[in-house]
Amino acid sequence: MRNASYIEHTGQVSDHLKWFATNSAFTKINTDMFKRVAELTSLPLTELAEMLEISRPKLYQPSATIDKKVRERLISLVMISDLAFQLHDGDKDKTILWVMSPNHLFFGRSPFEKALAGEAESVIAKLQEMVA
Repeated sequence: MRNASYIEHTGQVSDHLKWFATNSAFTKINTDMFKRVAELTSLPLTELAEMLEISRPKLYQPSATIDKKVRERLISLVMISDLAFQLHDGDKDKTILWVMSPNHLFFGRSPFEKALAGEAESVIAKLQEMVA
């Protein structure tokens, strides 16, 4: 798995991190953006809160502190988004649809769900294979 230094040196990924994070240390997330993600994926807020390992009431605050494990999962999600963006020739709408949709390559789970469950390795490997 690539680390945060990879993230900092990748232009597209940095833009996505700003979308998710409320501070440069990436220790807090923008909860409004994650509520929008929940709408896109039709995930209940309770399930999203569990995936982020934060209490559901914190999703109703402007930002919520996340721990290192969740931060790593979100970095994986950003990497997946970046690779999917490359795969779809820079088409943002196709990228979002692919990342959020259930996929037979991942046994009916979306790349988003796989990343937040800590299972991003197979998605990243498959995307790297497809992009090459």
